[in-house]
Formats: sequence, structure tokens, C-alpha cells
Amino acid sequence: MCLSNNNIIHIMFFRFYLCLINTRNKEHNSDTNCESMEWLPLVAGVTDEQLTASTDYDDELIPANSRLTDVVGWCPLEEDFDPWLQVTFEDLQKIVGIRTLGSGKFREYVKTYEITYTSDGTAWGLYGAFMGNSAEDIPKTHDFNPPPEALAMRFYPKEYYKGRTVRWELYTCPTPAFEEKTRDNYEGTIKL
Repeated sequence: MCLSNNNIIHIMFFRFYLCLINTRNKEHNSDTNCESMEWLPLVAGVTDEQLTASTDYDDELIPANSRLTDVVGWCPLEEDFDPWLQVTFEDLQKIVGIRTLGSGKFREYVKTYEITYTSDGTAWGLYGAFMGNSAEDIPKTHDFNPPPEALAMRFYPKEYYKGRTVRWELYTCPTPAFEEKTRDNYEGTIKL
């Protein structure tokens, strides 16, 4: 069940986001084959229709609300025993990392999860299993090394605290065309 939490921390999204990603990459000396230290977000720039799921808990906890810039998150039905959250891209993307958060509205988060991907839209493969969040408001980031090229990715919540509610972001390397397109789309705040 998704419980209410009125404590929301708002941080200026764009400047904080890029600064945090740059710092994290330098600290971990990640070899993701990006020419720059900066990663660019993908999920924040896709349409609502490109975010789908096996089930939705209710009308609020839907895939469209799974972005880090949303406060709610996505949560599957309790009776969904193999739930997934999916993002489908317009073309192949090199995915270099992931960041997750729990719900900023409910005190729920995913503690472990698996990531699968497809490069052709039909055959799915397991990329890996990851440790998730330790609290709903503490972001957790993982490098993907080697970075898969994906047409779509799925997030499978496994262990969780109170509910399987998640917000997420996937990252790619910047290119001049992609950078211009995405920078125009990310005005707002990241809601912890």
C-alpha cells in the first residue's frame, strides 16, 4: 500500500543534476566510453506513451510519473508477481548508467532490482541485478559498464520497503544533437 508523506525536498534540477553526475563520474572513474564526464538523462525526455508497465497500482502511480522530476513514482499492483517498468526509445541508445529514487510522496522504495534490455524490440536479455535505494529520498546511481545499446529497457523491482514504488533515470553520452534537444526539455526540479 502506498502511504502519504508530506515532506518533499525540492532542489533546482538542471544545475544540481549535471553537477551531481559530473562529480559521481570523477569519483568512480567510470569507463563508460563517454568522451566527456557528463551524462545526459533519457527518461526525462521521452513522451508518456514511451513509458509502459505490466500494471499500475492506481491512477496516480503510473509509468508517466516514474521520472525523477516527478514526486510520485510508479508502483505495480500488489498481485503482480513479476512487475516491470519499461521505457522505449525512438532509436538505439547507449545506456551508461541508472539512478533510482523511492517515492517522494509515499515512504516506499525498491531495495533490489533487475534490468533487462532489447536491441531489436523482440529478444530480451538480462543486463544485471542491482542494489537499489536505502531510503525513499536518497538517490542511488550505478554505472553500466560495458554500456548496452538498447531500443528499450525494463526495470524489475525485487525487494522493497513498504511498496515497489520507484522513480528512475537512465543516462546516455552527450552528442551535439542530443544535448541540444535534451537541454531544452529539463527545466524544473528533482523532487527528493
